[in-house]
Amino acid sequence: MATILDRIVEFTADRRGYITTRQARHIGIDPTQLRLLTARGQLEHHARGVYRVLSTPTAAHDDLAEAVAWSLGRGVVSHASALHLYGLLKERPTPICITVPRDNYPRSAGSDRYRIRRRNLNASDVTEHVGVVVTTIERTVRDCAADGMDIDCLTGAIDKAVSVGLLDRKTALELRGIRWPEPENLRSAALVRLRHQSVDATTPMSPSRLAVLSSFMRIAVVDGYSGVTMRGLAGALNMKAPSLYSHFPGGRDQIAAEALRWNCFAFAQSAVQAVDGINDPNEFFDALVRNHALQQFALVQNDIFDLIVASDRITGTTLPESIRDEVLDLSDVYRRTLFAAIRDIGFVGEVALVGDIAITVLDGVSSWTRNSPGMTDDAAADAALTTVRAVLAAHSTAEELRSAT
Repeated sequence: MATILDRIVEFTADRRGYITTRQARHIGIDPTQLRLLTARGQLEHHARGVYRVLSTPTAAHDDLAEAVAWSLGRGVVSHASALHLYGLLKERPTPICITVPRDNYPRSAGSDRYRIRRRNLNASDVTEHVGVVVTTIERTVRDCAADGMDIDCLTGAIDKAVSVGLLDRKTALELRGIRWPEPENLRSAALVRLRHQSVDATTPMSPSRLAVLSSFMRIAVVDGYSGVTMRGLAGALNMKAPSLYSHFPGGRDQIAAEALRWNCFAFAQSAVQAVDGINDPNEFFDALVRNHALQQFALVQNDIFDLIVASDRITGTTLPESIRDEVLDLSDVYRRTLFAAIRDIGFVGEVALVGDIAITVLDGVSSWTRNSPGMTDDAAADAALTTVRAVLAAHSTAEELRSAT
C-alpha cells in the first residue's frame, strides 16, 4: 500500500517536487501531514503553504517552479521570465514574472521576489516547458511587446524560437507583424485614460464626507482594515454610528471603497493638470515625475493610501478582494501613463522594471526627505527627478539617455 510520502512523490514527479497545502487537500492528504514529513526530514518548507520533496533532484529553473507553487499552484511563469525559461532571453529577469488569475492572492512571505500580473488567461495561452507551467511563446511575445520590451530584443527571440523549433514560421511571421505603438501615440492613449479617470475627482464632495474618508484611512493604517468599526469611526468624528450609516448604508466596505477610489481619482487629476498642454516628451516626463513627488511630499493621505495598499499586499487580508481589484486597476492607469512617458523619452530596456523602480522611489519621497526638515516642495521634486533620471540612465541601453545625465 502506498504511503503518504509515496503519493506526494508521485504527484510532484512532474512538478519539480513542489506541492502546496491546497494541492495536498485536492489529492486527499491532510496538510498537517506535510508539516510532519518536514519534521522527519522528508520534505522541506519553502514558503507559506509550499513544500518540496527532498529526494527530488535539483534542476535548472527550480526557482520558476517554486514561483508557480508560491502562487498556490495557480500562477504561470510569464513575460520576460517566460522568455528566459524558453532560452530566448539570456539575462535572468528579477523579480520573477508570474501571471495569476484575478481572484488569486497568495498570502505568504516572499512576494518581493515576484512581479505579479493579474489576468484570467485562456487555456490556449498556457503550456508547459521543462516541467514548468508557462505562457505560450506567442502569448509571451505579445505580453512583452505590450510591456514595452525592446523591439530588437523580441525580434531576436522570435528568430531564435524558429531556429530551435519552438515556433513555426507562420506564427513567427504574425508576431513579427505586431504593430508596436509609436511612443508618442502610446503616451497620448495613456493620457486619455488617465484624463477619463481624473474626471471623477471633479465630482463635488462635501467637507463632512471627505472627513469620513480621511478618518477611515488614518484608522486603517493604525489598526488595520479589520480594526475599523463604524462605531469607532463615528466616535473619531464626534457623531453617532446611525448617522454615519445614513450617509454610507453599505458600512465600512462602502467607506473603504470610496476613500481609496477618491484618492486614485484625485491623484490622476493632479497628474493630468501637471502635464496639460505639454507636447515635448522630456518636459512631459519631468512634469509627471515632479507632480508625483510633490503629491507624496505635501499630502499625507497619499502615504496613508500607500501604507494600506502595501499592508494588503503583504498580508492579503487588509482589503476585501472586490476593493483590492478596483484599486489595482485604478493604480495601473497611472502606472501605464508613466511607462509610456518613459518610452517616449528614448528609454530602451525593460520599461516595466524601471518604471516600478521609479514609482517606488517617488512613493517614498516623504521618508527619504525626513531628515531634511527645511526642504521645500520644489527641492524635493528636483531631488526626485534627478534620482529617477539617474535610474533610467543606469538601466537604459540608449546612449543618448545615458549621456543626458
